[in-house]
Amino acid sequence: MAAPTITKTGSGSSKTTGTTLAITVTTTSYATGDLLMVGFAMDPSTGTVTFAQTAGTATIGSWTTLGDTANGSGTTGVRTILAYAAVTAAGTITTVTITHPSVTARAGETFNVNAADGTTPVNCSTAWNGVNPASSLTPTTTGIDVAGLVFSGGEVASGATTSTGNVSQSGVPWTDVSLEAASSGTSGASGSTNISVASDTVSQTSLTSTLIDCAQVFSSVAVTSANVIVILNGSAPSPGLAALPWLRF
Repeated sequence: MAAPTITKTGSGSSKTTGTTLAITVTTTSYATGDLLMVGFAMDPSTGTVTFAQTAGTATIGSWTTLGDTANGSGTTGVRTILAYAAVTAAGTITTVTITHPSVTARAGETFNVNAADGTTPVNCSTAWNGVNPASSLTPTTTGIDVAGLVFSGGEVASGATTSTGNVSQSGVPWTDVSLEAASSGTSGASGSTNISVASDTVSQTSLTSTLIDCAQVFSSVAVTSANVIVILNGSAPSPGLAALPWLRF
């Protein structure tokens, strides 16, 4: 089986105080069975965050939140959330709207996931905080093709910073498929008023190790970040394939 394909399809940000963020999806065609995935980062305010497809012809199912973690409080730091919904009828997706507690700075990205396992489409670790944490995910099955998405939200002074690859298998890096060269988000004024996001998509053929080591996408240790990683199995699993468990880093 081939590893799933994860493609960034849109991004958006705002530094005007409010309770919604609309992301324009620039790659709009989604097939039945694809996953619409959204990463979102904001000032670390508590409260409910919801996602909705607000424009387009595709039909999607209910939303599942994969990770929701905060590093800081009030307007200092960042809260990062990763969520997805399955496409049940093919069509276009042109706008995704995120509804959230009132904040000033926030940013988000959308992704299309193709050829993920339809039975257990997303196997996600819990989220982690901080910079380059000692962390690992232990799958219950080897010999499978997998893809990974690491999504990071950060409080960044300039509104953008360089990114770095960060997923490895027993110390050997996974294949980088699409690493963002620089983050995107808000800018201006002091660093504590800006939120940026960055992502790294990776793949591994015939997973041979029971240990996957992870760190953040942002390369600067000065970034206050909160990060989520998702691992997706290929679309044609062997009989009896077990799902990767939820584990805390």
